Amino acid sequence: MMTDWLSSIDAVVIFTGSEMLHCNEAAVRLFSYPNQQQLLSQTPAALLLSQQPDSLSATERLLMLIIEAQQEGVSKGAVAARSADGKGFFARLVILSETGNEGEAKRYYTKWLRMRSSETNLTVQKNSSL
Repeated sequence: MMTDWLSSIDAVVIFTGSEMLHCNEAAVRLFSYPNQQQLLSQTPAALLLSQQPDSLSATERLLMLIIEAQQEGVSKGAVAARSADGKGFFARLVILSETGNEGEAKRYYTKWLRMRSSETNLTVQKNSSL
């Protein structure tokens, strides 16, 4: 499964709760990092702006999506992402939860899709009304 995901043209990041494990070149480009090693040295929450449009912190927003993925197998949501230079952009985030072998940490497969500006206004309005 991991090989299929990493060969995607979409930005893919695979992580455990707090450790980034793998990413593809599309993720390096999306988040504007110079290379995979520098992107993988971040925490998953560091890929989000610290304050999300729905007033949650990056950690709270990510945790909410992870819990949903654990319960439902997959979660989808709009997030305010952060590039390496600190600039924000809106993205659709899909998280798929995978249980590892016994004793292994759960892995989360994520796809990140940059949203068009016409989509971001709707998302900010929808999230702020929650």
